[in-house]
Amino acid sequence: MITAWRAWSYGLLVSAVVVGMSGCGDTSGSTTHAGKGGSMSVPTAQESTGPSSAPTKPTTPAPPADCPESGVRLTAEEPDAAMGLRAMTLTMANCGNAPRTVTGYPSLRVLDAHRAGLSVEIDPGAASITTMESLQAKPRSVTLHPGEQAVSVVVWRNTVTAGSSQNALYLDVEPLPGQARQQIPVPGGIDLGTTARLGIGPWHTPT
Repeated sequence: MITAWRAWSYGLLVSAVVVGMSGCGDTSGSTTHAGKGGSMSVPTAQESTGPSSAPTKPTTPAPPADCPESGVRLTAEEPDAAMGLRAMTLTMANCGNAPRTVTGYPSLRVLDAHRAGLSVEIDPGAASITTMESLQAKPRSVTLHPGEQAVSVVVWRNTVTAGSSQNALYLDVEPLPGQARQQIPVPGGIDLGTTARLGIGPWHTPT
């Protein structure tokens, strides 16, 4: 009698456990909140496993394709004539991506229409041609950052006396010591007359 009663009690216990387990569902990925009127499933946060993007280092822009290897480009403006004195601006522009420093006077030669050299005296400071103070200023170092410019004034007279006049169309200039020379066309040319002399001022920043 006692054994039968124990077996019957054990059967009730097993049934209660089975019924209790049938009410439990898969709770992975959500949290269930119970309350009056039913339950609400709220998604749980999932950890991101995607690759993170590392910041890229800024790159230095390359100089323009037509920028000389020296990193500077030389140009000449059309000469300005006044009472026999000619004046022209020679410009050096930093077209590269690094600073360039220039000191003193342009190193130049005078070329004719065939790019042949002419026998011309170069006078730094131009004291033998004019007394312009800007030409006779003391040379100093000028550092050009990318995009900046320096200028030098070139002067001459077209006086004609005995002999044949000289006319030039190009200047052959060494932009920086040891750098390749650049041949620059001069708009309108350089009419030296018979003076055979060209005066130059020091490099300076334009005002």
